[in-house]
Amino acid sequence: IDNAAPGRWDEGRLPVRRLVLELKGLAAQRDTVELTDFDMTLGSSGGRTGPAGRWRGRGEWRGHALQLDTTLQALQPQRLDGRAPAMTLSGPLSFTLRGLPSPDAAATTVAPAWAVDLRGTLDGRLDAAPQPVQLTLQGSADGERIDLREVRAQSGGALAQLQATARLDTARRWQLATRG
Repeated sequence: IDNAAPGRWDEGRLPVRRLVLELKGLAAQRDTVELTDFDMTLGSSGGRTGPAGRWRGRGEWRGHALQLDTTLQALQPQRLDGRAPAMTLSGPLSFTLRGLPSPDAAATTVAPAWAVDLRGTLDGRLDAAPQPVQLTLQGSADGERIDLREVRAQSGGALAQLQATARLDTARRWQLATRG
């Protein structure tokens, strides 16, 4: 899929130039779709001609869960949204998303409530300084709770760490607890 008019989020556009998907499924296993490869070229059409990064990976949609193992390559967040920092990042990101409908249209099981798990470590550099940057995230969320078990940003000698949990109380108000 090619996007003829990509643009930045802050311009109300989609910063995806191209998406290539390769899927595989077997008639004998209709509840499973294998995402053997996906390759998303990111960027906008304004100014620079090269991509603003790539997001590649593979995964599996089995029953009500989707597992993705991906890698960001040379991601430049500011070229996706002008409000983002000027930096370049690369590294692995893994997701598990539960609560999806089954890929088998004839399935009779009901999807559980949605939930997501995320983990990743991105390495890179700030454009304005030669300092290396590392961002680490491990967390999960569902309809009633957000758990950030580890959020860590490091650049040179500077380090910021955070752990946070937000959950809905019985009155459906969010309660936040943080450390770091």
